[in-house]
Amino acid sequence: ASINRALGAGSGMVAILIGMVITISVQSSSITTSVLVPLAASGVLTLENIYPVTLGANVGTTVTALLASLATGSPAAVTVAIVHTLFNLSGIAVFYPVRALRNVPIRLARGLADLVMDRRSMAVAYTVGMFVVV
Repeated sequence: ASINRALGAGSGMVAILIGMVITISVQSSSITTSVLVPLAASGVLTLENIYPVTLGANVGTTVTALLASLATGSPAAVTVAIVHTLFNLSGIAVFYPVRALRNVPIRLARGLADLVMDRRSMAVAYTVGMFVVV
């Protein structure tokens, strides 16, 4: 309960910063998000608190590209990396503060979870469908 309270502080901004710091530290958003899965499954963290950590991890992973671009010394590479970081930060700044927009991914995740609990084959269908679409 205290972890959820800490992550919920500052309307989720603490959780976003934690996601960024962890991802920058380990240089992998996959590690950050993979650690969250068992914490969610066991009920240690709520979906509402995991979502901003994941957003922070998304921004944190852009730092890897930024560091790589600085190593190249190419102005074009640095520009692309900065734009990548600013694009992700802008997405959070525009969509996260609006509660109605912030809750859309959470509602969709819950709906998909309910569907998969009723029909396990939908997990495979969703994964294959996203692979084809994306």
